[in-house]
Amino acid sequence: MSAENSDSDLEIDKQLNADNTQKRGWNSKRRLIKMCQDEVGTKYQGKRPLNIAIIGVPGCGKSSLLNTIFTSFSDERWKPIALQGNYGKLGKQFTQSLISYKKEQYYTRKGRIRKDDGVLMPTFIDMCGFEDTNNELNRELLNTVLYGKLHEYEKFKDVYECFNNFGKDGVRRKYGERNEYLVVDRIIFVCSGDPMVPLPKNLMECVSQVSKAYREIPVFGVMTKADKFDGSQNAEVDERERLFMEHLGIIAERFKRIKNYCADIDKKTSYRFSLIPEIDTDVLELMHQVFSNTLRVSNPEGRPDYSVQTDRFVDVSQDVASQVPGRNALPKSSSGPVDGYDFTKRNQANMGDGDCYNCNSNCVLLYF
Repeated sequence: MSAENSDSDLEIDKQLNADNTQKRGWNSKRRLIKMCQDEVGTKYQGKRPLNIAIIGVPGCGKSSLLNTIFTSFSDERWKPIALQGNYGKLGKQFTQSLISYKKEQYYTRKGRIRKDDGVLMPTFIDMCGFEDTNNELNRELLNTVLYGKLHEYEKFKDVYECFNNFGKDGVRRKYGERNEYLVVDRIIFVCSGDPMVPLPKNLMECVSQVSKAYREIPVFGVMTKADKFDGSQNAEVDERERLFMEHLGIIAERFKRIKNYCADIDKKTSYRFSLIPEIDTDVLELMHQVFSNTLRVSNPEGRPDYSVQTDRFVDVSQDVASQVPGRNALPKSSSGPVDGYDFTKRNQANMGDGDCYNCNSNCVLLYF
């Protein structure tokens, strides 16, 4: 065996035999996990899990953040649960459809007593990268997602196309009468801490406006790449963080610098075999704030106005026939009360058959 192979074997042995419990930050990680569990409560309390949307521009590290969040609740190692990639000149963002991650997909902890296994860990919603604009199109797409009108695996581009073809009223006609799927209770806006990357001020203001328009959804801010850019040590980054919070409309307690699990913080990617508790504790501190049971959506029953008055028909036969069942194994409407709102309520579409004025065939039509 060559010396090179021998050294390689020794290195992988070291990675495989790493003891997470002996690493700095391990005890704090365990305490913070328990604090997060206490905030979300259990299914025996008659609640449903929180739905948390992750929002940002393309390439800001949303999926990487999700994998880091999932890892922070693990006792074992990092796992690539959310698809991620390099969104560069030759890259393509992975998240093009609404994808949710329920507790069963990322949370494997077992409680000391059986009832602890009913901890209501949140459902996280990974969204496409938004362009840095505060326009009617972005606001309608956000409303469609935040109020549960876009279902599992549906493509965001379908909403864009509907808007481009039929405008805001067309989007509300198509999606407004649907049963609610995952109504969002918290928003985490993700942005790179790199001062050379333009700050998405328009999108942040868009998210801030939409989140407050009907339900006052609590918003939190995350700046990634804290291993390279730290506002406490760099005046330029500090000013970036100040502007970030200002345009997003959040206070310092709802902001966090985060290091994601990535090759930038460990070129050998040894986190594939073990954990870095110091990364986990920063994430868990934020999650403890996000999960807080003292936070409330101020107007839980508030919704956009979907009562569009028109004599036009919309062909929804494709939409109705090809609906993909939700990953969460729930009905098309989230069930159970949260923040005072009963999500078992349904809005029923007025369906009928008739001749489509576009294709002269017997389509399923939606009447208004």
